[in-house]
Amino acid sequence: MPTRRQALKSLLAAGAGTLLTGFYTWRIEPHWLEFTAPALPISGLPSALEGRTLAQLSDLHVGPEVDNAYIVHSFQRLQEHAPDFIVITGDWISYRGQQQLEQLRHVLEHLPHGRLGTLGILGNHDYGRSWSMTDVAKQVDQVASEAGVTMLRNRVVTLAGLQFIEAERGRKSWRGPAIGQAGCLRSCGQNQRPSRRQDKG
Repeated sequence: MPTRRQALKSLLAAGAGTLLTGFYTWRIEPHWLEFTAPALPISGLPSALEGRTLAQLSDLHVGPEVDNAYIVHSFQRLQEHAPDFIVITGDWISYRGQQQLEQLRHVLEHLPHGRLGTLGILGNHDYGRSWSMTDVAKQVDQVASEAGVTMLRNRVVTLAGLQFIEAERGRKSWRGPAIGQAGCLRSCGQNQRPSRRQDKG
């Protein structure tokens, strides 16, 4: 049977572990930026697009959990890579109120743009509380569009010979991207199965 001192040590250790986990979730993980560069084979890709780059940004979560300065710094690092396409794949905000939309507008003043195009889709968090506030989603869409992002909502856009596809799923809880965070792209004029984008920054 453990002594009182051993029990207190165990409780302190457990408490410290909980604090560290909470600190990691709150301050470290949301500010963890990683650039990866996997190859993306696309059948039928026009020769003019060979060697072009696409940067995927996901889960910005502008709001109380992520510092604006960190997001702006991440944008600056992305700009250094000078990607040809930039695709922002949802969860632009963590909605608490209208102030997040103003934060988003401020942050997107620093958003880099792809040399051939900049596109975006909405994620579940962009639909506000309980993922059901379509008015919030419309405002996020508008703010992003005003920042020069071509927003895809259940439609197809062709840029530089490449099709970008987004469709909305019929879930009861929310209506977000059907193809997930990566969206989908394919070469135009080809009857090929779309290849999913996996690289992100």
